[in-house]
Amino acid sequence: LLMLSPISISPIDYASSGVYIKQTSVNDAYAEIDIKAKIINTTTQSEDLMVKFSFYDKKGKLVDSYIKSVRAQSNTTTEIDHKMLIEQPVLWNGKYNPYMYSLQVQVYSNNKLIDEISEQVGLRYYHIDPVNGFYLNGKPYNLRGVNRHQDREGMGWAITSKEHDEDICLIKEIGANAVRLAHYQQSDYFYSLCDRAGILVWAEIPFIERATYTESFLNNTKQQLMELIRQNYNHPSIFCWGLFNELTKGEPQEIVQELQVLAKSEDPTRFTVSAPNHENRPENSITDYLAYNTYPGWYWGGPD
Repeated sequence: LLMLSPISISPIDYASSGVYIKQTSVNDAYAEIDIKAKIINTTTQSEDLMVKFSFYDKKGKLVDSYIKSVRAQSNTTTEIDHKMLIEQPVLWNGKYNPYMYSLQVQVYSNNKLIDEISEQVGLRYYHIDPVNGFYLNGKPYNLRGVNRHQDREGMGWAITSKEHDEDICLIKEIGANAVRLAHYQQSDYFYSLCDRAGILVWAEIPFIERATYTESFLNNTKQQLMELIRQNYNHPSIFCWGLFNELTKGEPQEIVQELQVLAKSEDPTRFTVSAPNHENRPENSITDYLAYNTYPGWYWGGPD
């Protein structure tokens, strides 16, 4: 239950925070970020507001701030955009240094604070080289990870922070630096644990095995992708969006193509990925990258 002012940072944009921090250009010398805040006015009157953006380092020292005036029209959502340039940023560098800043957005009406939110920000850049693999902040960073389901015997998905904490400890204990959260959106708490631990995350929707090309199926799948991206947009640990896992039935390529377009429209800064287990299927060539699932010694053959 959210108790908010009639004018507030919107909680109803696919249940996101209402604040989006796009890392437009990041390198060792500077970080250019584009901030979007969505302010919802549920009243019948338009109102003049002041929106303050404050960027803090890990110790709480103010790095940059800006105040923007905006008129929030009645019964509508107003988008406020602001660009920040952070010089000589401390980068979020995986397990070596998962450094995070924070961005505070405050909304004032008649000089009175009516709403605020604080988001963690890990500044980083990465790319994939076809020969040498994954690079984080310009340096090779071999991804060694596990798949993770958020469940326990006798509990299903109704686990608590205790079980999430146990899982992140196990992932760290075996020396992993990446995790694929298969095959569905998982708790925001766990994404935050990965942020703080420097664990890179492959985040995924539950589009698995079978596709049914109906309007309701397509809309549901696209809605889940929208929710995954918008609710988790600001997590620095997430480096890619997973669009499907092991599609083996039907002809899903049209749906996958629509998901690819949607993902790139929502977030052009991250890769799209997929996890097929059959070669030469047409949908395998749609996402930016893919990782084959193969099961020697399990589904077929022996471990040798």
